[in-house]
Amino acid sequence: MEKLEKSDKLEFVFGCTKCGGQVHIQAESREQAENWLRAQSGFCPAGGNHVELSFEGCFEYVGISPKVHKIPSKQERFKAAITKMLEEVKNGRAVLTAGNIGIPTIHNIKNARHCGFGFFEVTLPNGNTINFDAGGAMHQAPEPIYGWTYLRGDAKGWGYPYERVIKRLTEISKGATDLKEGFDGLG
Repeated sequence: MEKLEKSDKLEFVFGCTKCGGQVHIQAESREQAENWLRAQSGFCPAGGNHVELSFEGCFEYVGISPKVHKIPSKQERFKAAITKMLEEVKNGRAVLTAGNIGIPTIHNIKNARHCGFGFFEVTLPNGNTINFDAGGAMHQAPEPIYGWTYLRGDAKGWGYPYERVIKRLTEISKGATDLKEGFDGLG
């Protein structure tokens, strides 16, 4: 088996003594996998059509699958988010972040109406609209990004600074560490 890193998850395998099915659980330890299995109730998680209310007596430990599930580090997730946002902005799609890294954030959008389920909309002076998702509807990313989303609609009419964002995301992708640089906002 390959060398494990602290952030890796293993795949633990448990067999059901009643239906013969197997449950594969990704976890950092056997104890964590067993705790997850204990928390399940209702139909057998191994795929059987019998109802199980107890881990003990029904499931037995089979072993560890040879698969190792690599969990990207915070740094790898940060770099992936920056790379994806940069690619999108270069392709003409405006992006916003939840945290301040020197590009427009969801907090820079003035007069945004919450329409429900994390969806916000703004009517611009020219009558066009822009909208974006916030909260749990955003693409997940580690701090200081916290999350990112697309600014849809008339982003150019709002004054989205495409060139400035491309420059800033490029700086960050090349290792800029001044991530708390402010953005003065628009709209």
